Amino acid sequence: IDGPFMNEAGRIGCIAEIERMEVLEDGRSLILVKGVERFRILEEVDTPDVPYFEARVELVPDQQVALDELLARRTASLELFHAVLRRVDGLPAPLPEFDIASEISYPLAGTVDTKPVWHQALLEDVDERTRLDRVDQVFQAARRKIDQDEDDKDSEFGSDDPTEFGGE
Repeated sequence: IDGPFMNEAGRIGCIAEIERMEVLEDGRSLILVKGVERFRILEEVDTPDVPYFEARVELVPDQQVALDELLARRTASLELFHAVLRRVDGLPAPLPEFDIASEISYPLAGTVDTKPVWHQALLEDVDERTRLDRVDQVFQAARRKIDQDEDDKDSEFGSDDPTEFGGE
């Protein structure tokens, strides 16, 4: 079998639900999907004359975590996310909101523009706490970058302190 499945690390995928589809004039399509549930590929299925790949899969549920622990963890991640966004120039208000009563690691990750391998690793994490840790690392790096850019800007233009450089 010459399919893609058995050569991929982890072989974890996501069942997608089509939310919207638009066929373009040139025949291509724009498709908006929402991830519904994760699955693990067990084996490829060789079906003759089918123009797509098929596989036998099993669902991959999250490990269960106490809701009170998750609510606190979600709140901390959202606070970090909003703290970073408040420091970015040119973002439209209001800031995006998420419902902490629901899983938020995937929606937060959707705000991150990074390599597919990072998103695949996130998909393979088996609990929301671990995914939130991964997402938080990106937001913390963004915060450090913003701090560094502000420090560089301050050193480029000098101090706002009027007593510096011989002032009163």
